[in-house]
Amino acid sequence: MKTFYLIEAIQFFVGAIIIVVNYFLISHHRKPLIDYTFRNEPAAEKSFINLTNIIYFLVFIPVLFFGISIIPPATYNVAKHIQYTIYFEAGLIFAIGTLHFFLMAISTKIKF
Repeated sequence: MKTFYLIEAIQFFVGAIIIVVNYFLISHHRKPLIDYTFRNEPAAEKSFINLTNIIYFLVFIPVLFFGISIIPPATYNVAKHIQYTIYFEAGLIFAIGTLHFFLMAISTKIKF
């Protein structure tokens, strides 16, 4: 049973690190696109940045919490659990990338 809870804790902390690191990478690399989109509207730029920051964490923090299992299944297998954890983290990265792609694709089409 200790391995189950250890793997769940590792899954949570790795997911949290992925979310935070991707947040900083996205914040750094979206600045030129946002500057291009909101050239003469600093208030709209600030509002857009705040809104996307809030949406980012409102989407991905619940995903991280819903991925945690409290009770191991009756037929617990460590290998399957590790495989599930890897798939969960890969899905999290894919979801972050997809959301960022669509958000940037939409925001660069809007010109103020």
